[in-house]
Amino acid sequence: MLTHAAKGRCTVEDVVRWMCANVADCYQMVGKGRIEVGADADLVLVDMVTQRTVDDANAWSRVGWNPFHGRSLVGWPSWTIVDGVPVFERSERTGDKGEVLVAPGETGRALVMLPGREPVTER
Repeated sequence: MLTHAAKGRCTVEDVVRWMCANVADCYQMVGKGRIEVGADADLVLVDMVTQRTVDDANAWSRVGWNPFHGRSLVGWPSWTIVDGVPVFERSERTGDKGEVLVAPGETGRALVMLPGREPVTER
């Protein structure tokens, strides 16, 4: 999606709304999907300049393959922050695959989803 934004097919703001705010609203995930007072400090910082080719060898997926293998994309995560704690870094120091900084489950809070409500539609 960010590659499409870089090519002018949509905006970064559109991608954030589609992939963050709308998903959090649809599944009623409390404190997720936006940057605002009282929300969880979950962020992904992306590099919108560097173009990389997707390579299965650099995937963190357990299946060992990626449907985007061989495609050249921008918008690669540089940092992932969960509940205000940096948990992942990709840089010249770490290489293309990046490095996990905190073991899964060592930071963050339990996801709160509100039951019994209709999904919130786009504002």
